[in-house]
Amino acid sequence: VINDWGRMWRTTNGGDSWQEIGRSYHPQNPQTFAFVSPEEGFFANGGFIYRTTDGGTSWQFCPNTLNTQAIYILNPNNIWAVGLNGVSYHSLDRGQNWQKIETGQENNLYSVFFTDAQHGWAVGYGGVILKFCQKTSVQNWTLYDSH
Repeated sequence: VINDWGRMWRTTNGGDSWQEIGRSYHPQNPQTFAFVSPEEGFFANGGFIYRTTDGGTSWQFCPNTLNTQAIYILNPNNIWAVGLNGVSYHSLDRGQNWQKIETGQENNLYSVFFTDAQHGWAVGYGGVILKFCQKTSVQNWTLYDSH
């Protein structure tokens, strides 16, 4: 977990005790964690994505992930991230490489969720709701609703 001051904590016993493991890279702007296993996970901080393979003891920077705010892991080889200015990224290799997928939006996106590999949703500032659909090799975000 991360608190308002950017201090990160982890538990290895279901929450009976917690160990501080460091500070986030943007302590004033903690965002989301997503883990594929107890050891392997990701952290988005409103700037970039960071990856751990040791349960959060250390974090490695993931290049080409500027302005990310939220992460969703459909499975270890299908990871999505969204963020500021409508940015969207997709990884098919456990976060080693990230492809930018245009959304057509400039509003900040705050959350992302996928029901399967071909269908997903992102929500953001101003009531923006985006729907993702992949047909054959075409990946496409479309505006579903905006208030």
